[in-house]
Parts: sequence; C-alpha cells; structure tokens
Amino acid sequence: TADVLDSVDALTDVDSPDVGAGGEPAGADGARAALDLLIWDAPNIDMTLSTVIGARPTAASRPRFDAIAAWFVDGAGDPEAPGAPDVEACVFANIPPSVGSLQRWVEALRGFGFAVFARPKTQPDDDIDQAMLDHIDVRRHSHRLRRLVVFSGDGRNFAEPLEEMARAGVEVVV
Repeated sequence: TADVLDSVDALTDVDSPDVGAGGEPAGADGARAALDLLIWDAPNIDMTLSTVIGARPTAASRPRFDAIAAWFVDGAGDPEAPGAPDVEACVFANIPPSVGSLQRWVEALRGFGFAVFARPKTQPDDDIDQAMLDHIDVRRHSHRLRRLVVFSGDGRNFAEPLEEMARAGVEVVV
C-alpha cells in the first residue's frame, strides 16, 4: 500500500485550466469553462464484474482503460471547436493492506490520461463513494459541468445527486 500511496497524490495529473475572476476556470468569454468529467469507482466495478462473470476479474476480463479513455474523449467532440469542454477522467480506489504494489497499475492509468485518487482501506466497510461525490461537487462549482460519466454499480449513493444534475441540464451517464 505504501508504494501506491507514495506514487499517487490525492488527485493527480489534472491540468489546471486558465483561471478567471474569483479563481474559477475561465472559458474564452470569461465564463466558467465547460467540463466533461468521468469518475471511475475501481473497487466497485471489480466487485460488480466478479459477480457478473462468476470469478475474480483479470486483465483479460476487465474493461480496457485505453478504450474507455478514447471513447470518452471522442464523446467530448472536436477539441478545437468553439466552446469545446475540458476533459477530465479520474479513477478512485481504496487499497486494502493485503494488496501488494499497484504502482504499475497506477502508472498505466496515468499513461492513458486518468487522474488517480487512492487511499488505504482501513475498515471493511470503507467506501470511496463520498470522495467521488466530493470531487464531482468541486468540479460542479469550478466548471460548467456539461457531461458526467460515472462508472459504479453503487446507485444508492449516487442516485439523488446525479438525478439533480440531470434535471439541471448535465448529461449524466452511469
């Protein structure tokens, strides 16, 4: 676990856009920049996948992060178009003490353009959901959230805030 935490900041590899008045990212017209945000709940997706396939997921059975990144960026449209959104993709993980070094996994994710948020799993019921919701909330206030993609099978914690964002005009995909 220490190897992972040594190699992962609380949230990494997120480029800082131009900042406008009030410390908020500014678009070309001085308004908050549009943002397409992808949030990935790594432990939850692995757990859900193991239920579906009836075994512990392997590299061959897990979704390909490079393909997901390409799909997500493609969905943002032409980056040169006026009003094109910033794009941010984050993977969140709780790391159990029994897990060895995940440094190669973290480096691979970063190589595909994902920011990584990792913390130690200290209790059996530790959940990363609140950190994910907090990050979404920070981005909702610093940007004009245009599209939000959440990879998680844990609908209980996400339903209400995601429904609220959808009603406010954010394209929400779960």
